[in-house]
Amino acid sequence: MTTDKDEKMLKELFASCKQDVADDGFTRRVMRRLPDRDLRLSQIWSACCCTLAVVLFVAFDGAGLLLGALRQGVEALAHTDWTQADLGSLAAVVVVALFLVYRKVASMA
Repeated sequence: MTTDKDEKMLKELFASCKQDVADDGFTRRVMRRLPDRDLRLSQIWSACCCTLAVVLFVAFDGAGLLLGALRQGVEALAHTDWTQADLGSLAAVVVVALFLVYRKVASMA
């Protein structure tokens, strides 16, 4: 059991023996090489979600549903009057879609 006197003596001893050691960037290099646990968990979670999405896409015939929706969209466009189409809105949608595709591709690199 230590007393206040012992505590005071220990603090004085450690204060008198204190010295700084130059690490020349050693600590920074070690911290950079440590594995990032959060990043690893995020990658595992993303892989699980992507796998689940692919399984559900195949299980519910996603390709058939997408092709059917695309066919219906093309048929609807074929029956509309293009002179009344809002080309500004269509251009905005195309630009946003291209931007999102570009960001996704850039994030995978």
